[in-house]
Amino acid sequence: MGLIMLGAMWRMFKERQKTLLMAGALAVVLVGGFSLARTETFVGDKGLLDSMIPHHSRALLVCEESRLIDPEIISLCQQIIESQNQGDQPDEADPRALLVTGPATGPSRRSSGQSGPHWSWPLV
Repeated sequence: MGLIMLGAMWRMFKERQKTLLMAGALAVVLVGGFSLARTETFVGDKGLLDSMIPHHSRALLVCEESRLIDPEIISLCQQIIESQNQGDQPDEADPRALLVTGPATGPSRRSSGQSGPHWSWPLV
């Protein structure tokens, strides 16, 4: 937003060197913020679980309320609904239960040297 405002009001700033410095600082903040958001740098166990609850709820709602025609998408939605509504699923699979009980202890994939999904640049 700052870069847009700076570009729109470019003529208002008389000192070109300070204006360029401000534009550079805003660009660094933009790129840094985007990078941190894409790599989920500050997301831990609780943050992940907190974000998964509305994500799963939204997936169920969209599957139940959509007017679907494609048989593959209908099948996918049925699988999503069934997997979320199975009574024989262990409670540990429910993010709400994990928020109350806490995740199982032990080394994570990352700390044990195993790599999980990893995205590389550029993200398209």
